[in-house]
Amino acid sequence: MMAAVQLASSEGLDRLRLGMIDSFADVAAQKVMEQLASSARKLSLRTGMMAPLKDALLERDIDILITSDQMQQHPELEVYPVLRDPFVLIVADEHVKTHGRDIRTLVQALPCISYNRELRLGSLTQLIARRIGVEQAIRYELDSTTTLMQFVQSGQGWAFVPTMSLMQNPLLLKGVTPLPITPGSHARYIFLLARREELGTLPLEITRICRDIYDNQLVPQLPAEIDWLPQEAYSVEDFPPY
Repeated sequence: MMAAVQLASSEGLDRLRLGMIDSFADVAAQKVMEQLASSARKLSLRTGMMAPLKDALLERDIDILITSDQMQQHPELEVYPVLRDPFVLIVADEHVKTHGRDIRTLVQALPCISYNRELRLGSLTQLIARRIGVEQAIRYELDSTTTLMQFVQSGQGWAFVPTMSLMQNPLLLKGVTPLPITPGSHARYIFLLARREELGTLPLEITRICRDIYDNQLVPQLPAEIDWLPQEAYSVEDFPPY
């Protein structure tokens, strides 16, 4: 009731607490919060890994969460699809010159640099490998996207990464080739979650802000040489088919 009264006033909420997984926060948090300046007297942001942020939402330590888990087991939450974040394979240019652009050849010739399998990104990349029928000869297992891309850039091997990782680390794309993962279409989806019927239309408004930022500011900044990728990276209004 208090939130409803505050939202109806000209000054908005007294406080709005946002949570965002790191990969989204690094590329979009500032833009999102700037557009929410008039929605609350005080804005706070918590970033990090998905599991602690989920707990924070359930324990009412944050009001809105942007994450890759739609938390279907919690019917008390309202969920809005935000965007599709396709995975790509990245490898140093020197290896492409030696082995070509065929993924199976690259995977067989080089070691894999993987996200830690305890992370959601780690489990998703393992699923992609199984879907396309390749073995991951993992040499390094990491929990930092920046470190993972540094290893790839230095020629240590190949990795599966989501597109937002490329947006996070444009300097680490120098000397690196992103390749589409075939066969199939491989992506994660990002959602906005809030406690049902507590913030009025604000969750949907924030969802629309995030979609607009992704489509019109972030995706257009992808390097021109990977012109195939923007066709796979876009905002969504419908839930994914799984």
